[in-house]
Amino acid sequence: MADTNAVEIRNVVKRFPGPGGAADGSVVAVDHVSLEIRDGEFFSLLGPSGCGKTTTLRMIAGFEHPTEGEILIHGRPMGLTPPYQRNTNMVFQNYALFPHMTVARNVAFGLQMKKVSKEETQRRVQEALSMVRLPDFGPRRPNQLSGGQQQRIALARALVNRPELLLLDEPLGALDLKLRKDMQIELKNLQKEVGITFVYVTHDQEEALTMSDRIAVMAEGRILPYLDVPLQHGSPEVLRRMQRPAAAEKSLQRIESWRRDCPDITLRSTFIVGFPGETEQDFATLLDFLREAQLDRVGCFQYSPVKGARANALPDPVPQEVKQDRWERFMALQQEISSAKLRRKVGKTIEVLIDEVDAEGAIGRSAGDAPEIDGKVYLDGITDLQPGDLVAAEVTAADDYDLWAG
Repeated sequence: MADTNAVEIRNVVKRFPGPGGAADGSVVAVDHVSLEIRDGEFFSLLGPSGCGKTTTLRMIAGFEHPTEGEILIHGRPMGLTPPYQRNTNMVFQNYALFPHMTVARNVAFGLQMKKVSKEETQRRVQEALSMVRLPDFGPRRPNQLSGGQQQRIALARALVNRPELLLLDEPLGALDLKLRKDMQIELKNLQKEVGITFVYVTHDQEEALTMSDRIAVMAEGRILPYLDVPLQHGSPEVLRRMQRPAAAEKSLQRIESWRRDCPDITLRSTFIVGFPGETEQDFATLLDFLREAQLDRVGCFQYSPVKGARANALPDPVPQEVKQDRWERFMALQQEISSAKLRRKVGKTIEVLIDEVDAEGAIGRSAGDAPEIDGKVYLDGITDLQPGDLVAAEVTAADDYDLWAG
């Protein structure tokens, strides 16, 4: 992978008119976002509906323009450059195929608009159809294709133009679960094959983890400084029984990559102990994984049967007293890890979001902490703040759960 950036997003803000049509733009869809997307990588924007991820994608494509900040594609400022003058293509969730055209004419449409010669168009259309494993589907019409086949044709239509960037807006959302999982693997393999930068929008965390080289998590228009990853276990055998696509070794590599790209990221996860068939060696592997991963916030649950779950039929259930013992050992180790990480914050300056203020001082939380779940940051004696203020404060002390700053 090259060290150049395919996309740079620099302090971008996007405002839209509010419900009353205010001209000053009272709805902030994207709030001071900065990103660098490397050349040739599979990059995902992950977040819930309304978080600003699709608006960000549309600004890269040129369908929307930033209210503030700038976007560069391969070092070139885009400004008000229209979509047709950017060497990008976008794949939508609804595929947007022309129903009255054959597959071949659908794929050829962009080339025809660019007045590419007939011979070159035919060659590139066939090349694109072969790329998506549908070389003989040119004469068919969209209504003769399955959902997965239509998605591949939409990809072929985008790739035939040889874009610098392929922008994908939840393209697998309309597919059933099995087909969606199959297409995830195909998309990742295709991206490796063509070597084009993919920027992918999704609300599905597992989907993003399966395909992406890197992920940016968005909420309320901002890039979050934490990532919640459902790792569940560290033993390959237990993960296989869970039918999880993740591999512990690959997860550790991703964690290392995330911390390299974002040194201040907070990593959260949940795990399960006592899954049917879990041996003491499996549990020891999980503890080794925990030591190496050095996660910031971790939850752990004891496995319990769920009505109708396939896991209920697995052999070798773990006795309840063993589950309890393993849960206690897991949580004790994670407490040691979390406490050590908190102590290392002493002397550092952090941003604190203020939640409450009284006569004794202010109470807030760091950027990586969730309200009413994680630890607090106490600013004793500081009373001139308001809930919602974001302040910089130096950490002066820490215990097993909380920080003190001033």
